[in-house]
Amino acid sequence: AIKGYWDVEHHVAQPEGGWKVNRYTRENVVTAAGMNRIANRAVNMTVNSWFNYLVIGTQTSAPADTDTQANVGEVTNGRKIAAVNIQSREWISLTSTWAGNADGLTGIALDSAAISDYVNSSASTGLIANRVNGMAVTLAASDFLNLTVRIRVGSHNQAHTT
Repeated sequence: AIKGYWDVEHHVAQPEGGWKVNRYTRENVVTAAGMNRIANRAVNMTVNSWFNYLVIGTQTSAPADTDTQANVGEVTNGRKIAAVNIQSREWISLTSTWAGNADGLTGIALDSAAISDYVNSSASTGLIANRVNGMAVTLAASDFLNLTVRIRVGSHNQAHTT
C-alpha cells in the first residue's frame, strides 16, 4: 500500500512575545480513489485534475481507504490550494498554512486533514486522495497551522522491477 505522512506545525503565540511551535507527524491513509488516480496519472494523461488542495476538518473517526469528502468534516475556510508542491521519483508533497484569526478558525477543534482534487467541497465532483486524523489543534487568534503532506509513491531501490 502507498504510505504517507502529515507533518503538523502548530505555531502558538506566547503572551511574552515569540512563538511556541508544536511539531509532530501523523501517518495517513491513502484512499482507494487516491491510489487509483496516482496509478492512472503514471500511464494515462486523461485525468484532468490533480490533488493540489489541502483540506482541514473536525472529523475524529479513524481514516479508511474508502473515505470521501464527507469523512473530513471540512470547516469553512478549511480548503486551500497548496502554497508549495514538490514531486520526485519517490515522493509527492504539498504544504499550506492557516491563520486562526485571518481564516476565521479560532476555537475550532481541528482533528483531520486531507488532500483533494477540487476547488470546493463536492461529493459529486471532487475526491480526496488521503485523510489523516489525530491533529488535535485548536487555533487561537494569533496562531498558525502549517501542514505538509508527504506520500511515498516510488522506491529507493532503482533495480526494483515488481
